[in-house]
Amino acid sequence: MNTHWLIEQYNNNPHKIAMIFRDKNYTFEAVYQQSMALAERIKSLETKRIGLLIHNSSDAYFLINACMLVGVEIVMINSRLTHDEITKQLADVDVDVVIATQPLHSDSLTVYSYESLMDMDSVSFEVESYDDDDILSIMFTSGTTGRAKAVKQTYGNHFASDTRCRAGMGYSEDSVWLLVNPIFHISGLSIVFRTLINGCTLVINEKFNEQSIIDLMNTHAVTHTSFVPIMLERLIDCEFDWTRLEGVLLGGAGVRTPLLKRALEQNIRVFNSYGMTETMSQMIMIPYNDSKILDGAVGKIINNEIILNEDSNALVNLPVVTPGYLNAEINTSDGYFNTGDIGHIDDEGYLYILDRRQDLIISGGENIYPSEIEKVVHGVLPDVECVVVKKADDVWGEVPVLILECEEEANIISRLQLVFDEKLSRYKHPKDVLFVREIERTSTGKISRLLNREKFIVNKDL
Repeated sequence: MNTHWLIEQYNNNPHKIAMIFRDKNYTFEAVYQQSMALAERIKSLETKRIGLLIHNSSDAYFLINACMLVGVEIVMINSRLTHDEITKQLADVDVDVVIATQPLHSDSLTVYSYESLMDMDSVSFEVESYDDDDILSIMFTSGTTGRAKAVKQTYGNHFASDTRCRAGMGYSEDSVWLLVNPIFHISGLSIVFRTLINGCTLVINEKFNEQSIIDLMNTHAVTHTSFVPIMLERLIDCEFDWTRLEGVLLGGAGVRTPLLKRALEQNIRVFNSYGMTETMSQMIMIPYNDSKILDGAVGKIINNEIILNEDSNALVNLPVVTPGYLNAEINTSDGYFNTGDIGHIDDEGYLYILDRRQDLIISGGENIYPSEIEKVVHGVLPDVECVVVKKADDVWGEVPVLILECEEEANIISRLQLVFDEKLSRYKHPKDVLFVREIERTSTGKISRLLNREKFIVNKDL
C-alpha cells in the first residue's frame, strides 16, 4: 500500500510552491487543503468512476488531486469532442457523473460545475492508501476508426513513466515544469503526475499563445516543458534564451528532422521520444546530445524492452504499459504489448518508428511508408507542412497521395518529381498532389493522416 503523492508532499514540503496559475502561487499545503475540500464533496457522490471535463487551470489540478484522495477512477474527457461523442464514450465505460470546468449540457449525464460541487455538503472520510495496480485514470485513444478504446492507466503505470522520464531528462524537486499540452491528454496529465511525485513546481499555461508561454518561462524560471512539434515550430523563433531550459520533451515519430536541426542550432536541449496513451506518454527517448537524433532515432533499447516481430511491429514489455482496455481486448504475446507501429532497430540498438500500421499503404503488394515520402518532401520544402495518405485504386489497391499546406506553384511539383526520381522507387511516388489551405490536425496539434484522408480524399473537401 502506498501514500498518495500529494499527501507525501504536504507532509514533507508543505510550504513549497506546488503550482502556479495566472501568477498565483499555491503551496502543497494550500493544494492539499483545497483538494481535500473537493474530495469531501466528491465522496458524497458515492461513485467509483467520474468523468472530468476540464481545461488547463488550477481548478483542474485540484479536481485531479481530489479524485485521487477519494480513490475514484478519473475518466479524462477530450474537451474538443462533440456532445454526442462525449456521451457515447462515457456510456461505454459506465460513467454517468461528470465534473466540468466548462459548459456541458446533457440529459443522460449528471453534470456538476466546480462551483456547484463546492456548494454541496461535505462528507468526512479517511484517505486510504493505494495499490500500484489500482486504476488512477482512464483515457480514450484517439486517431482510430470506429470505437475508441478506453485505456486503463494504473498508479504503477504512471509512477513507472515518471521513473523513466526522470532518468532520461534528469529533473528533480528543484525543477519547474511548464504545462502547455492539454491536461486531458496523456502528454499533459503525465506532467501533473511527475511534478506531484517529485515535488516539482508546476506552472500551468491556460491556452496556447506564443508570447504568454515565453513570458511564463521567463517569469517563473521554467526548467522543463513538453511540446508537440507544431508548438515548437511556432515558438522556436521567438525571442527567448533557450539555454535556460534544461529539457524540452517532444512527441515521437511525428517530429521532423528540419525542426530538430533548428532546435539544436538554437541550443535547445530537446528530447525526442516515442510513446502512446497505452504507455503513459513516452516509453523511450533520445537526448539532444546523441547524434542519432537527427537520423530519426527515438531512443536506444536496453534489455530487449522493445523488440520487433516478424511483421516489424514494435512490441513493448515495460511497466508503463497499460494492463488493458475497459472495452476491448489488448494485443499482447509473451508479456509484450503489440503497439501496431512499424519499426526498425539498427545494429547499435536504436529504435526508429517508420509508420503507424494503420497508415501503411499496400500498393500492388508492395509496402509504402508515408513517412518515407514525407521525409523526402521536407528535404525539398522544409518550411511546408505535408502529409501523405492512402487512396483506393482499382489497379494497385492503394496509392499514396501527397497533401501540401501551401499555395499551388508551377515549379513545386517539378522540383519534387526530380527528387522523387532520385530517392524513391517508382511505386512509392505520390499519384496525386493536393494543395490545401490548412492540413487537418488532432486536438493536440499533431497532423492526422486519418482526418486528412477523410476530408480531402473521401469527402473531397478541397
